[in-house]
Amino acid sequence: MQRRTLVAGAAAAALPLAAPALRAQGFPSRPVQVLIGWPPGGGVDVMGRAMAEAMAAELGGPVVVENRAGAAGVIATLAAARAAPDGHTLLFMSLSELAVRQAASRTDYDLERDFAPISLSGVTPIVIAVHPRVPAATPAEFAGWVRGQGGRVNYGSPGTGTLQHFAGEALRHATGLDMQHVPYRGAAPAVTDLIAGTIEVVSSGLPPLVGHVAAGRARLIAASTARRTSVLPEVPTFREAGWGDVDIANYVGFAAPRATPPAVLARLEAAAVAAARSRASARPSAAPAPR
Repeated sequence: MQRRTLVAGAAAAALPLAAPALRAQGFPSRPVQVLIGWPPGGGVDVMGRAMAEAMAAELGGPVVVENRAGAAGVIATLAAARAAPDGHTLLFMSLSELAVRQAASRTDYDLERDFAPISLSGVTPIVIAVHPRVPAATPAEFAGWVRGQGGRVNYGSPGTGTLQHFAGEALRHATGLDMQHVPYRGAAPAVTDLIAGTIEVVSSGLPPLVGHVAAGRARLIAASTARRTSVLPEVPTFREAGWGDVDIANYVGFAAPRATPPAVLARLEAAAVAAARSRASARPSAAPAPR
């Protein structure tokens, strides 16, 4: 009798430890939803959709992207923070942007309190790009052109308070160039207006510009990272251009609500890492050369 009681007690004590692992074995039990705080076509959206597709193959079930644009990503961030912590709702975000916003102003979210990190999926530079009719191919030519426009130059960004906005303002203050900021609801609308010629300059992440640069519909002037990257070996940095000691990059990845079980987080992390590796191996060996 005593032995049976001890065995039953040990089994009962082990149940809380086994529960997360058992939950992970049945995960996912329905489609995984990935919230993105920007409209389709922007840099975070492009990367998030590619990662979601690759993760679906790893998880053996659908991974569905939902764009909840607005408030520079905050709407999606709050929705993800308040979602059920079971791994079926994730946030694909620019961690650096949300951290900067939290540090700069009062927010209804706290990255450490509300989220459990899953995996970093990529790092992308912020670039200054121009319409082909702008007679500038170098930072010096760009600065000379802006000064000759008498304050009539507007530059677009994905929105007020974004990293792209900060990069544009860093450029403006370091050089004294007279440019006016035009906030959009995301990178895709800003790049669309650049290609259409509605605006002549954008501060943007790289993904929504790559195809347009390769086709000659846009030209890259400078990148905001501290050093030239392997993706943009021909594009000078802000520092090289004399545009200030600037090092701004988008660190993008997945997070889940804070109380998500550790075993589920581990499953998601393994799927995200495998997805990133499969995407990296599938990329062309050479990136489109800037023009």
